[in-house]
Amino acid sequence: PLVPCEAWDYDLPPERHTIISFWNLVCNRSRLLLIARAFENVGGLLLVPVVGQTTDRVGRRPATFFCVIVALISGFLASVTKKFPIFVVARVFVAASVNALKLVIFILLLEVTSSDRRELYGCLVHIGSVAAFIFVVAIHDSFMDRQVVSLITMMPMSFLVFAFYAIQESPRWLLALQDVEAARAVLLVVSHLNNVNSRKLQNPPWNAACVPTKRTTFTFVHLISIHALRKRTLTVCWAWLCVSTSLFSVVFTYSSFRNESRGPEINDVSIVSSFGAILGAYGLLRLCDRKTSLFLLLPLSSMLTIAIAVGSPIFGKLQVEFMLIVISSALQATNVVLYIYTFEMFPTVVRALGISVAYFCGRVGAILGYRLFTITVDNHPS
Repeated sequence: PLVPCEAWDYDLPPERHTIISFWNLVCNRSRLLLIARAFENVGGLLLVPVVGQTTDRVGRRPATFFCVIVALISGFLASVTKKFPIFVVARVFVAASVNALKLVIFILLLEVTSSDRRELYGCLVHIGSVAAFIFVVAIHDSFMDRQVVSLITMMPMSFLVFAFYAIQESPRWLLALQDVEAARAVLLVVSHLNNVNSRKLQNPPWNAACVPTKRTTFTFVHLISIHALRKRTLTVCWAWLCVSTSLFSVVFTYSSFRNESRGPEINDVSIVSSFGAILGAYGLLRLCDRKTSLFLLLPLSSMLTIAIAVGSPIFGKLQVEFMLIVISSALQATNVVLYIYTFEMFPTVVRALGISVAYFCGRVGAILGYRLFTITVDNHPS
């Protein structure tokens, strides 16, 4: 007779535990891992637009500090708790705060950057994301302990607490609210730090007599009800959904070709292709405007995807793997351009909300991309 599975013997060093081994999420308890991932993905996604809406109302600087504090507290709680439900809830807040923090910092960075350098800093942000992924994978492979990995990965986040005192509020956001005095104070501090002549700020080009407007809370309803915003919102959301779906399905397919069962892994080829995609996007943005760059990258990615779908039966494994790398690079470059394009598509007073809604669609696309990959593997294992 068959004996039901109850536990595994884990090939781990003494006193080291992964999430699976610590709570024994195998056999009939393996469904708890799927539930935890679902809560983390869905909960994190739903909270990001809320933070985006709050950011447009209270400002970029307070939102940054709030996200950092929530990420640190929830990350620490997730690393030390021994109760699985508390771990799941903490991971939901980690996902929401980290995703929102990435968007808020991106918005703040580009709002204080001149338009001629926006491409450079927008691409540098994505280089940081690739470097962070390399760091996390290296730490995980070195320690293989959930608490150690969690605490080490949260250490860089702790330094952002001090960054709260270094960064200033976005002058662009303050001027959008007609808070001239606050904007002038920020610009005086920034000009002093950069050794720039601040005499022009004594007689600013804007109307110094205007008073701050009442802070209106813009919601998703405004993005849909206002005609100009509705067209922009639907356009960028559809683009984020399609690009993310394609990108993640290609990434997981490439991993399966390399027999990497744990999912996307770090290797020399993936590192070179990621950095190459970012550099390619930067070069294209320097040559073309945002819209033209997307019109070039989107058809290119589509044609390459069609080519591999049609030609994969006659291609060898190396040819298919090479095509997947090229498609992944093209989609990553498209994603970089899409970030900057989305930033410039929304007015300042609804920018964080607009980008967070687009990001929400992108994460939904990532989930769909992974689901498409699993369906393909289940129906065509070879």
